[in-house]
Amino acid sequence: LLFAAAAPAGAQGQQGPQSQRAASLYVRRAEQEIIGQNAEWVRAARAADARALERLLDDDFIMTNADGERLNRKQYIAELTSGVRRLTAITPEGHQTRVHGSGAVLAHGGALAGEYKGRDMSGRYRWTHFFARRGRRGWRCVATQVTRVTTPAPRPRARE
Repeated sequence: LLFAAAAPAGAQGQQGPQSQRAASLYVRRAEQEIIGQNAEWVRAARAADARALERLLDDDFIMTNADGERLNRKQYIAELTSGVRRLTAITPEGHQTRVHGSGAVLAHGGALAGEYKGRDMSGRYRWTHFFARRGRRGWRCVATQVTRVTTPAPRPRARE
């Protein structure tokens, strides 16, 4: 106790080498688990597998889709299983993860092919997912935001 009280204020918050290694290992494992869960989510969404989606998405899951609509887990799964949302291909790429204790963010881009409410929604998108560690249930997605990537039309060349 005397040593702790005598230590400079900045030193009390520092981690030793073993603590840093353990934290680094935790982050690497978490990142691998989360990217793996995202891959499972892609497979389950394409297959409209309600059981897998219920396992992967938290009870409190909320999604803001590319049209700005907000859906809870039940609504999102119902859209997939009813055919309102049909996904024929999803190719995530460029994963970036940030782990913050029992929370984590996964951001990635990619291509998607499919239909939503009868209209083609194929194109390039960016996704931002927030995951929470739920004890023995592991990492579960609690929120996601989807943004369609629009590329500007090429500018016409000036005539010479």
